[in-house]
Amino acid sequence: MTGQLASRVGRIVNSPRQVLFASLIGTAIEFFDFYIYAAAAVLVFPRLFFPPADPVSATLASLATFGIAFLARPFGSALFGHFGDRIGRKTTLVAALLTMGLSTVAIGALPTYETIGLVAPALLALCRFGQGLGLGGEWGGAVLLAIENARSALIWNLFREHHVSKRATALLKLSPR
Repeated sequence: MTGQLASRVGRIVNSPRQVLFASLIGTAIEFFDFYIYAAAAVLVFPRLFFPPADPVSATLASLATFGIAFLARPFGSALFGHFGDRIGRKTTLVAALLTMGLSTVAIGALPTYETIGLVAPALLALCRFGQGLGLGGEWGGAVLLAIENARSALIWNLFREHHVSKRATALLKLSPR
């Protein structure tokens, strides 16, 4: 089994290098999907999904749909983090990637404002919320999967100590004097 280790129960376990590479590629693709929307929100979506009467209002409404995904990211992180603890990080990471991918494909297949009226921006906002959920779940899952599969405990300890010291510093700053 080249590049893979067999565990005691006969399951195939990916090497830390494969996990790191998959996390890196998945995160890069997700962020590309997430931010390419910004360009489309300014250049294309105002004319396709919003009333053509006022171009400035259409652009602002389109940018508001861009912001919806930022609001959805914490919910995606909590949702996929919950299920990641219950059924496994790999499974939920795949689910988060699918959520993001399917939402992106759905945006590409949406009918325009001329076709279905005000339902078009509502569907666009719903798809954008799905992208935010997917990215929130993928980001937390990919980082945890990479850290948990690190070869050395040194990497985990540095990561953990950094966050512990950040929290301790924040608590000291907030404590009354």
